[in-house]
Amino acid sequence: MTSFKKPLIAIASAVALVGTMLVAGPANASTATLTVAGNAPATAGTSSATAIALPVPADNDVNSADALRIALSNVTAGSNVVVTATNAKIVTAVTSGSTIVKVDSGVSTATIPTGTGTTADVFVYTTSTANGTVSVTANNNTTTYHVKGNAGPAYNLTVVAPTVANLNAAVEITATVTDVFGNAVTNASISSTVIRGSIGAFSYDATDKRYEATLTAPATAGTTVIANTITASAVAGLAKPVTEIVSNISVADLAGQVVALQAQLAALTAATVSKDRFNKLAKRWNKANPNKRVKLVR
Repeated sequence: MTSFKKPLIAIASAVALVGTMLVAGPANASTATLTVAGNAPATAGTSSATAIALPVPADNDVNSADALRIALSNVTAGSNVVVTATNAKIVTAVTSGSTIVKVDSGVSTATIPTGTGTTADVFVYTTSTANGTVSVTANNNTTTYHVKGNAGPAYNLTVVAPTVANLNAAVEITATVTDVFGNAVTNASISSTVIRGSIGAFSYDATDKRYEATLTAPATAGTTVIANTITASAVAGLAKPVTEIVSNISVADLAGQVVALQAQLAALTAATVSKDRFNKLAKRWNKANPNKRVKLVR
């Protein structure tokens, strides 16, 4: 019996050792702490549905409130942390004191050496409200986090208005508003000044994704001028804002113009018929009287 016990004990010990290894996991796994302005983000950012929301740096200043800080610890000394971002940007530091980090400072890929230490910090920001990702590889393990931006204040205005309107007609004026990075702004205030006519307030249509207002044209023909404006201040280092759009609309009796055009068309048609009849008769005359030819009407 003794000869069988030793192999059984050895097998049991091996099984126990393997089980311990499976439960314990790798001893060199790094850990990451996520913060925004020093606070843990409200969502985990492990999927697009739980993307961490960040304010876009609309003032061209990437500070702690704009960026997701990923603080890594337990990283193998002398190794590199590799970070790759899609639709987001990476920096190793944010604005501090007089050292300003601009929007164009970020990169899409960064390699951060730990040197003799075991920690590494990286900051991620975005200028887009679309989903972005950042993948962090440390100790041969990769973790991906999702981020998205909240649009900044109104900065650019576009307006679409008809070029012609009928007397007393109600016509639609539409507009879009974006922040300095081109993200849609849905809570903007658009002011309107009208010469000849009146216009209602703009309201945002979430289905059409635009602002809409109704213009009532005047009862007399002429030109209606509309100046639509938003309030925005230029940001140093970024494109100048577009805060005013002026539209000119020709107001006319369109029904009367249709009648006049129909009369002109009828006259042209009659003239064409008369010309054709003359040329037909002229050709017959010229054929019969080659020495007394008449010119055809062109």
